[in-house]
Amino acid sequence: MICEIDIWQAAQDLLQRYGAEAARRAVVRADESGRARDPASQKTWLEILRVVTELRRFRLAESARRVSPPGVGHSDAAIVALRRRERPVAGRSQHRRAART
Repeated sequence: MICEIDIWQAAQDLLQRYGAEAARRAVVRADESGRARDPASQKTWLEILRVVTELRRFRLAESARRVSPPGVGHSDAAIVALRRRERPVAGRSQHRRAART
């Protein structure tokens, strides 16, 4: 089995190269190693899969924190953004009222 730092590096390389498909690629490689009766390689790929999953979860949580205002859940962020767009700009709404009268 390879050292922990190499597993993390391999997981990051998989994510950079394959993105959302990285976990599936790790599963396929672990499965191939199992069929080849190479338990050490299979264990390594399963560890890489664990780290890929952990990194993806962390990155998704980070992106949700960047998108959402403090105290607002990720699912509510879109609603907050829409509400901000619906609010009239102070100068424009006063301008329209003046033009109507």
